[in-house]
Amino acid sequence: LKVAFRNLKANKVSSAINIGGLAVGMAVAVLIGLWIFDEMSFNKYHKNHESIGQVWAGGTDPDTKEMDGSISMQLPMGAVLKNNYAHYFKHVLIAWWVGDYTLTAENNKFTKTGEFIDPGVIDMLSLKMIKGSKYSLSDLHSIILSQSTAEAIFGQADPINKRIKIDNQMEVNVTGVYEDIPKNNRFAEVMFFSPWELYVSANNWIAENADNWDNRSFNIYVQTQPNISMETANAGLKEFYYKNLPADFLKEVEKYAPFAQV
Repeated sequence: LKVAFRNLKANKVSSAINIGGLAVGMAVAVLIGLWIFDEMSFNKYHKNHESIGQVWAGGTDPDTKEMDGSISMQLPMGAVLKNNYAHYFKHVLIAWWVGDYTLTAENNKFTKTGEFIDPGVIDMLSLKMIKGSKYSLSDLHSIILSQSTAEAIFGQADPINKRIKIDNQMEVNVTGVYEDIPKNNRFAEVMFFSPWELYVSANNWIAENADNWDNRSFNIYVQTQPNISMETANAGLKEFYYKNLPADFLKEVEKYAPFAQV
């Protein structure tokens, strides 16, 4: 130790460079390790994360041969998946885009990020319900809040059955409170969930597009059946548009070789 200390003291500049380099290297290694851990744990908060996906559809440009697509889906696709592909999917959830809404409760207004989605979201995402159950979105006029959102709006008071108005037009009752979703998650920013059908009831244009295959404005999330892999589900969806599109519309888009996958 004495010899080492004397060498360090005798070579202050080189010692500082070596020790500084070692410290920086260790810090970078730790940061890289934390980043890798965060990436590897993304979305794994959900018990069935390996069987959960979002429907994606695309096609190939006949001129450029480039493939393109998006997660913006047609509304009738959700109904077809529920009715004709139940052997592949345990859950098929239609949803609107995550967005900011004004929540009014007890004459106080709050801007919170939420999503309107089919009631099965609680079970599919295995949300940890502090109050309520997986059936808490069964009622049309219901809403479930994240724990931090419930506390921000109602403090320490019990929020269950408290009234909230969303965007000053949709009245709901609080039917559940769930544990905040971790930051390294697709749904981390969602502070509340409310039924998809409630959003439909407040927006007449959606019902008018129930059979419109030309309007791609919606999100569809799925969870495969316990004995079905994602590969098997995607194989079953390969010919989805060819089997389910109206003949006249298929004739218009067939040149793009449309396909769907999760």
